[in-house]
Parts: sequence; structure tokens; C-alpha cells
Amino acid sequence: MSQSYYDLACDKDFWIRLNPDLHIEGVNAKNAWTPANFSKEMLENFKKDMVQDGYFVSEPVLEQNEMAKLADAVKLLALEQWPTIFAMVYDEFWQLYQRAGSVLNHILGSNYRQLPNFWVYHVAPDHGGSGWAPHRDRAQTITIRKDGMPNSMTIWIALNDATLWNGCMYVLPARRDPNYPHRPGTFELEFKDLQSIRALPAKAGSILSWNESLIHWGSKSSDKAIGPRVSAACAFQRADIDPLETPILDPYVLPSFKTRLGIIGQQLFRFAVHTGMPEAVQTLAQELGKLSETIQVYDEKHPYQGVKAGKLKVAK
Repeated sequence: MSQSYYDLACDKDFWIRLNPDLHIEGVNAKNAWTPANFSKEMLENFKKDMVQDGYFVSEPVLEQNEMAKLADAVKLLALEQWPTIFAMVYDEFWQLYQRAGSVLNHILGSNYRQLPNFWVYHVAPDHGGSGWAPHRDRAQTITIRKDGMPNSMTIWIALNDATLWNGCMYVLPARRDPNYPHRPGTFELEFKDLQSIRALPAKAGSILSWNESLIHWGSKSSDKAIGPRVSAACAFQRADIDPLETPILDPYVLPSFKTRLGIIGQQLFRFAVHTGMPEAVQTLAQELGKLSETIQVYDEKHPYQGVKAGKLKVAK
């Protein structure tokens, strides 16, 4: 008798058979790949860019062969018609962000925390594939400190080349945004804003980051794209503020396989506004969402508040 999607999702061996070079709670897996190497000058420039424009872009700093391995895993998930966020069942996709530890520590301070807020992108070159529409990652909370530094930020990593043709990221720089940072709920672009928009093409292994108040989006793929744009992103926050979301995570402790599945299920509902969700995926997400603590988002009136089994809960 064939297994259900839920049974397959909960079967570690299934995922390992699908990508045998990756690991799940792997005893012999690397604790982390080589951290990205940033000089003190680079880190200071990233901080300056974050304060002035709300984002920064690095050159390729992660090994090409390792990025290619992860990109191939995501492509295989898409080919097998699994939502590509299921790449987060693998240790390597969690360890990916550990490699940006020095820049996270420099901007967010020591003991920064990882939020249960992540996605893995596969922007297909056919049928008008696109990234997510213009938005702010945290649209109901001011996340910028008086000194211009962020309380939270997103790390976005190019697993293959993100080009002008295959759907690279775009931003409206903070200093060009009249609503930044005090009106995060306003993010519609006006005609006068268009010349301020910046395209952010990035080579595989590049790290992009923006604070959660910055307007950004993934563009549509073109018929000139050679293949899909593949990338991964996760949000982080300072340790000296109250959690913006729970369960808050230690970035250097990998969650259990069960917890990963539970968060993946809840994330599918959380971001359905961007991706849509077929009925079969909705059923799977409902079942998986019960496997971990309910995600609570502490943003008043935020549309993504606490997600469990397909229901939204308001965190008081």
C-alpha cells in the first residue's frame, strides 16, 4: 500500500534516499561548513549600509560546490512536487546560516537568536515564476533602533546565480522610503519611487541581508532565464529584546526532525498569502503543524499571527 504524503514527510529515510549527500540529525554530518570570511572593514561597511539603506550585499563568500549541492536538492524537491521549504528537513540548510554568524553578531550583537521564520525559494523560469510581491517582513512593528540599527534582520543566501533574468531581489532603499521606519504598515510603491528601486543580482554563495522594515521583493522570471533562481532566507533578532516570535531558536542548536516538520507545516500556512496552497498541501500542512509548538508572532494585528493546524492565533 502506498504511503500518504504525511507518512513520507515523517520518514527520515525517504528524505535521505531523495538526497543521500545530505543529513538529518546526522551523527557524521559536519557541525558547520567553513564560516564566511569577512574582514573588519567589510563588517563595518555592512553595518553602515544597514543603517543608511536598510540592506547590504556581499560578494560570493560561500563555496560554489556546496551551494550547488543545496541548489540541486531544492531543484529535486520541486521536480518531485514537494514545496521547496521541505529542504529545511536537512541539517545543511540549518547550518547554512551559521556561516553568516560573524555578520549577524556584528549587527545584532552577541547571542543573537534565530526566528521560526524561513523559506526556501525556487523561482521557476516557466509559467511566469516570481518571487514574493513587495512587502516588509514585519509590517506592524517598528524594528529600527534610535541609532538606525535593526532589532531584526533577514539573511538571504543565493544558492545559484540570481540574475536580472531569473528573478533577483529588488529593494527600495531605506533613505528613499518616506514611510521608513515609523509607518511599517504602509508599503505601496508610488510612481515617484520607481527610480529609487535597486536591483540586487547576486552570484551563488553571496549573502544579502535587509532589516525587517525594508520594502523588498523578488522579481518575475523572464523567458531569457536559463534556469530557476534558488535561494534560502531566515530571520534573526537581537537577544536583548523580547522575542518577536516564539519558539525562539538557538542558531547553533539544530532542531529535532519532528520540530523541523512542525515548523515547516506552520510556515506553509503562514506564507500561503505569497505562494498559494493546493488542497493536498493544506491537508499536509495541517497535520505537520501539530508536531511542534505553535508559532506566535508578537505583532499587533499582523496577518501572520500564530499558526497551528491552519488557524491564526493572536499573541497577546
